[in-house]
Amino acid sequence: MENALPITSLPDDPRALKQIIVDLSRRCDERESRVADLQRERDELQVAKLRLEVELLRLKKWYYGPRADRLQTPGDAAQLLLEFACDLESRR
Repeated sequence: MENALPITSLPDDPRALKQIIVDLSRRCDERESRVADLQRERDELQVAKLRLEVELLRLKKWYYGPRADRLQTPGDAAQLLLEFACDLESRR
């Protein structure tokens, strides 16, 4: 912890010790709250990412039809586009 007092420099006054404990407890509670907020935000972002992935899969299925089921990686989509370009080039 930053600003943590070494054991040798703790005051002898019980009130001062209680205040130190209260301050440390408050800091700990604030950090736990911040961690919970960050975890909640991470979970929300993960859900948003999954929704986008589902939407992308739906759009691939709509655009490419049955061939979309074979598109598992970005390389698969690139290969499909390359084949399309080759077919288009051969028609000229």
